[in-house]
Amino acid sequence: MENGDNVSTIILLDAFFNYKKAVSNIHNEINEKNNSNQISYDINYKYDPIIKPKLYKYKIVLFKTQQFIKDSLEQGDPSNLDNENKRYQYYTYNTFYNHLNDILSINKFKVIKMEPTHSSWVNNSKEILKICNKLT
Repeated sequence: MENGDNVSTIILLDAFFNYKKAVSNIHNEINEKNNSNQISYDINYKYDPIIKPKLYKYKIVLFKTQQFIKDSLEQGDPSNLDNENKRYQYYTYNTFYNHLNDILSINKFKVIKMEPTHSSWVNNSKEILKICNKLT
């Protein structure tokens, strides 16, 4: 992209929003606070976007994964998942909009479901084609 290029669509690929809320919900769910200091240094935890009205002129599309990393659950007790996987699991099963609706009205964006996981969609040619079709 070059300066002056026109942008008509913003594509978000399973992006996580309101990370602070997600982390808080996860800790409340599992009643553990032992990593809260470490998490508060995470750039995603500190990020708090301010949405400007001019953003509303663009089509915004959130591609949202629908599956969690099944192997993690099949190999043992879900309570043994590391913090990163707990967050992936939270966004997959506890949010429909990945908390994008906390900063934008739901009528300002569209959600397209993706069947693969947060990590595996990039290797799925069907999903890549779906994304490319939205860019044209």
